[in-house]
Amino acid sequence: MKPLIGIQAQIDDDGNPFIGEGYMEFISEAGGIPELFDPVKDPEEAFAIMEKYDGIVIPGGDDIDPRLYGEGDGIDLDAPFTKRDISEPLLLAAIRETGTPFLGICRGCQMAQVQAGGKLYKDVETEVEKPLKHWQEPPYDRPSHHVVLVVDSPIGQAAYNLNIWGPQGVNSLHHQAIKRPLGKDLEILALSSDLLIEAVYIKEHPFFAAVQWHPELMRENRISKVIGKTFIEAAELWASTRAPEEPEEGETAEEPEGPKPE
Repeated sequence: MKPLIGIQAQIDDDGNPFIGEGYMEFISEAGGIPELFDPVKDPEEAFAIMEKYDGIVIPGGDDIDPRLYGEGDGIDLDAPFTKRDISEPLLLAAIRETGTPFLGICRGCQMAQVQAGGKLYKDVETEVEKPLKHWQEPPYDRPSHHVVLVVDSPIGQAAYNLNIWGPQGVNSLHHQAIKRPLGKDLEILALSSDLLIEAVYIKEHPFFAAVQWHPELMRENRISKVIGKTFIEAAELWASTRAPEEPEEGETAEEPEGPKPE
């Protein structure tokens, strides 16, 4: 049975939930069943989400409120989206505690760093020396620059097994980025040639990976396919560990306790 993948909704300017282009198709084409859920408000709701889904996606979106990582206002920051700024740290804490497979994309990657106690560059162009062009013009299904994957990671190893190694082209739609040092338990999954951290993972988690680029917008890209496949395989395995055991042939399921009818 295909794993059920929860995608936290993005929020529009009027405060309404929606999801951007490509996310649903990306999960479907990788073999999962995508379903949107609204941002959560408290830990209880976050753990209920973990119970429902076999994997969680936190998508891209607007800037994270810099107060979440101990800094004031930045340069040309988007207005804070309070619903997501509240929800995503709660979800990530529950993901870490339960082991639920997780894929972060763009903002989802940055939030993984913030929730882990790390900081962000609030504006790459003004804070990073000689940066690459990290905000490309459309079309977005074309690469903007290259990244190199760390082989000692679920995605990097899966790519290497398919003879995919060396610099890989990815798209780029961000003006913020992860700043060193990495937050608690996070490790580098990919770097760009200007040495910005483009993806992170947690080694001791069943599957916790987050990328700065947008694989959902370049779904025919080889690395995009590897990302989707490894995430869905992890979600399938997770779902199998949570499924109730079937009685062996010749056995009958135990009857529930309680008074029997006369």
